[in-house]
Formats: sequence, C-alpha cells, structure tokens
Amino acid sequence: LKVGLVTVLTGSTFLKTGCGKSFTALRMGELIDEDFGIHKVAFFPREFLQILDAIEESGKPGQVVILDEGEISAPATLWYSFTNKAIHYTLSTFRYLRSMAIIVTPSFSWIDKRIRTLTSHWGYTEKEYYPDKGNKIRVKLRLYRIKTDLFGEKIFFEKLRMYDQNKKGLVVFNEFIVNLPSEELREEFLKKDKKFKADLRKELVREIEKF
Repeated sequence: LKVGLVTVLTGSTFLKTGCGKSFTALRMGELIDEDFGIHKVAFFPREFLQILDAIEESGKPGQVVILDEGEISAPATLWYSFTNKAIHYTLSTFRYLRSMAIIVTPSFSWIDKRIRTLTSHWGYTEKEYYPDKGNKIRVKLRLYRIKTDLFGEKIFFEKLRMYDQNKKGLVVFNEFIVNLPSEELREEFLKKDKKFKADLRKELVREIEKF
C-alpha cells in the first residue's frame, strides 16, 4: 500500500446482519497482510488504537487492522463523544503507516460522519444460497471507491477499475467471490465476538439499572 486506506464493509440493501461482513473482512486481512491474525481484530476503541500503535512501532507497511461492530465504537449518534473524536483523529493522520483499516458495520450511515468522509472504499456483502447443491453458501462482495466533493458533504461511489495488459484497456470489477478465512482464524474470531457481545449486554444491563 502506498498510503493508508480506510475501508468500510456493510450489509446489503436487503440483509444487514448475517451476510458475511466479518468473515469477508478477515479474509481480506489474510490476503493483504501476511502477519494478519486475531491480534489485529478490535471491538473496542482502546483496542483499535493499541493495534495501530503496534503497527507504527513495527514500521512495516501493508498491514490490516479490523474494527468490528464499528457502529458501537464510533456511532453517528454520538459524534460529540471523545472516543469518536479519538478514532477520527487517528484515521485522519494514519495514512503515513501505509496500512488498511477495515471498519465493519451493518450500515454505512451508522458510523460517525467524519469517519465516513475519510473512507476510501466501501463495500457490501451478499449471501447466495443454493438448495440444489446441499444448501451451499456463496458470499459476494461489491466494492467501490469513494469520492467526495471539496466540502465532504456529498459522497460518490465508483466501481473499481484496473488496467488489463492482455485486453489493453480498463476492466471494471462488478463483484468478488469471497472464500472463507482460515478455520483457525474463524474459531478465534467467533470466540472473541461471543465474549464481546456478552460483555456488552452486561454493561447495558448495568446502565439500565441506574434508572
């Protein structure tokens, strides 16, 4: 990577959850970052910033950090919170690391507007089921490059293009078929994800009991 990139992965227009977002992010991490593992997956702002510190200390470009459930760490409704500002400040200055931050969230509009403005790529995943093939599941990723106006108010989406030497012209990518991440990484992620959600529910119960 020549510069730091911020990519947001969301659900499709039909299905927001359970459509392969997290596993797609994990697979992207494995393909891009040769040292990628569960230690580069964060669910909390502090954890996310600590991983970026480790990336900077290593001095190695081309690394990937994932912030899953991004709508909880940097929700659009809490734009004034310090954690939102901390993530925004970090992403606005991390491009020199030449790495990629992937934020996973059900909907693009659920994360802080300032972070949306910093996003370089946005993609959404879709699951396809094949009952005639033993209920086989295939995940498709539609990935777009993001551009904004000079004020960052309007967002435009552009399909990825690449020059093909054989065809002597630009090739437009409509979608990508995404394979599963490694079994070991899937198991580690599911364990970490389960703990995060259990801890989140406990924290919410404590907050509710205050009223």
